[in-house]
Amino acid sequence: MLSVYDLYDLHAIFVRIRFSPENSINYDIMLKVVDVLTKERGNSNENQFRVALQSVNGLEKNELYDFIYIENKYSYYPMPPLKNEKTYEVLIACCEELIRVIAQKDIEQITELADCIHNLPIFIVENNFIIPKKFWKNEIQCYRKKWNKSFLSIEQRNIWR
Repeated sequence: MLSVYDLYDLHAIFVRIRFSPENSINYDIMLKVVDVLTKERGNSNENQFRVALQSVNGLEKNELYDFIYIENKYSYYPMPPLKNEKTYEVLIACCEELIRVIAQKDIEQITELADCIHNLPIFIVENNFIIPKKFWKNEIQCYRKKWNKSFLSIEQRNIWR
């Protein structure tokens, strides 16, 4: 399960992809992120994204990702780990869309999607692991209008049920 600190790391990953959308390593990074979100759900280890990304070939030469080689030992967890399945579904759907867009190599769309979702992990932390309505209205609507009308529509409906 993800901790607050893992969500901060996910935010950092999205920001780096937004900053460097042309980087060919983004695809491998996002595959590892999805692995953590789907396969490591029962894992309560620290630094889950950092550890996963350390196995991406070539990342050790990328200064943007120096932070993944620093193992943080946390003595304080302000909140219990993320357990909300619907929130995980949204995070996974965002990451899968980013993988799809990265594979298409459309730099403008990669940048706009990363910009759209980069604050989602912070919103989740600041709202007790719930995705606030302002995320859907302020962030997702713009991306839907320009790129993908159905982006996260199923996940959004599921959250409000």
